Amino acid sequence: MLALLLERVARHDVAAFATLYRETELVLSRVAWKILRRREWTEEVLQESYVKVWRFAGSYDSARALALTWMVSIVRNQALDQLRRNATFEHEAGIARHAVGQLGDEAADESGEGADAAVAVDVKRALACLAQLAPAQRQAISLAYLRECSHSQVAGRLGMPLGTVKARIRSGLVNLKQLIEAPVA
Repeated sequence: MLALLLERVARHDVAAFATLYRETELVLSRVAWKILRRREWTEEVLQESYVKVWRFAGSYDSARALALTWMVSIVRNQALDQLRRNATFEHEAGIARHAVGQLGDEAADESGEGADAAVAVDVKRALACLAQLAPAQRQAISLAYLRECSHSQVAGRLGMPLGTVKARIRSGLVNLKQLIEAPVA
C-alpha cells in the first residue's frame, strides 16, 4: 500500500501524500526521536524528511527496498545530519561562551575587584559586541541566548525559515567571537 502511495506522490498527488503522512508519521517520528531525543529537532527532521519524500518519491524503487524502509532511511539520514549541524553549532556557541569567559578572567585580573567587577565588565563588553552585529544576527542571537528560545521558536517569532535562523545565529556567533576576541581600544 505504501509503495502505491509513493507512486502517486511521485505524480504530486496531494491526497496520496496526506494519506502517506497519516500512515507513517508515528513510525517515522519514533525513528527520529530515538536518534535526537529532542521534540523540536524531531519535528524539524520530520518536516525536512517529508519534503524529501515529496520531492524524491519518483526515485523510490520497490525492487530495492520496502517503501517504509526507504522512508526510514531518509528520516535517519536527516536526523544524523541534524545532530551534526547541532554539534557544529554547539561547538561554535561554546567558543563564544569561552571567549566571553576569558573577558571576565581578564577583567578580574586587571580590576582586582573580584568576580562582581568581572561579571559587570563581561556583560557590558558582550552587549557592546552584540550591538555591533548586523541587526538580523543580533535579533536571532538575542532571542536564542538572552530569551532562551529554541531555534524553532526564534523562527516562529521572526517569521523566517528555520534554516535561515540557524544560519544567522551561527554566523552571528562567529562574528561575536571575533568581536569579543578583538583587542579593546
